[in-house]
Amino acid sequence: MSEQQLADILGMKRPYLNAISCGRKNVTIEQLERIAEGLGMTLHICFE
Repeated sequence: MSEQQLADILGMKRPYLNAISCGRKNVTIEQLERIAEGLGMTLHICFE
């Protein structure tokens, strides 16, 4: 899947998704959940 295809699935602009993936933008847990769902994955967060 290309970055553009994922951005389209998530309803995000590709440059914004790229900035998240390169660490130039902070990401919220909600955004992480959306990205995981877009990739067909489940997000698990553990605080220890």
